[in-house]
Amino acid sequence: MAFPAAIVVPRDLPINSPIPDASFSVSTTVPADGTHGVTCTFTGSETVPAVFTNYQGGLSSGNVTPIGSTGIGYTLVSNLGSTYVTGTKNLGAAVFATNSTCLATPCYLTLGPTVTMQLVKLQQTLSNPMLPGGEYMDVTIGGLVSTTISVSSPIQITSQTCSVTTPSINVDLGSVPVRKFTTVGSSSDPVNFNIGVDCTGLTTNLNITFTDAFNPSNRTNTLPLSSTSIASGVGIQILRNGAAVSYGPDSNIAGTTNQIAIGQVTGTTTTIPLTARYVQTTSTIRGGSANGAATFTMSYQ
Repeated sequence: MAFPAAIVVPRDLPINSPIPDASFSVSTTVPADGTHGVTCTFTGSETVPAVFTNYQGGLSSGNVTPIGSTGIGYTLVSNLGSTYVTGTKNLGAAVFATNSTCLATPCYLTLGPTVTMQLVKLQQTLSNPMLPGGEYMDVTIGGLVSTTISVSSPIQITSQTCSVTTPSINVDLGSVPVRKFTTVGSSSDPVNFNIGVDCTGLTTNLNITFTDAFNPSNRTNTLPLSSTSIASGVGIQILRNGAAVSYGPDSNIAGTTNQIAIGQVTGTTTTIPLTARYVQTTSTIRGGSANGAATFTMSYQ
């Protein structure tokens, strides 16, 4: 397997998730030329007991095999749908020669002509930034090594993060006459603003969570006015694609309450377009200054 020399792991990628751009497929087909494989006496397909051994240490859990204590694991899947894990398993073996040829000379058995190795994140904190090169797993059939999975050279692992290009944003909602608000839920005209994120050279699934700066437990879609505001009877809403967003905790953990999925960003800067508006919250409104504050937390998964 010839992986890239360096692979980037999204900082907030959930545990047990495949690492983006960290898979490699290789053909295991070897011609039945009389110098490879084992002697066989059948044609077509049979099942054989295969023993899988992990040379990097550790037994498979589910479909994932650990790479020592690095915090990274891998899956091995053939194009025939078989998953390779440590232990013994009966698997289909395709014969790459006719029966008569096999009876005369050794032929080659393979557990699928194409094998794909996918790296998987197993821990939040990676204990070793370098994955070793060399043998990772072999498959033994009848005491003979049928397939060896190796990585050609060490792989540098780095934690991926983007940078916010607009860390502090002041949105001026303007002067809005009280008569603009006619009933609870009525609102002012929305004002556009953007959050910029630079993910140059990286691929990640971008997510964002907004948090009420003065009341972090707020899970509604309305931001109360600050205590220094003179106005009353209104709140502030942030909208994405025309819908008011709900507030959540200040956390970058995947699946955080009211976290918003922005989408995949691949090696570029991106802009998250948003709007903000006042919204009437009570039947009586008093004019004056009306300010609020929210924070936002990015999650790179």
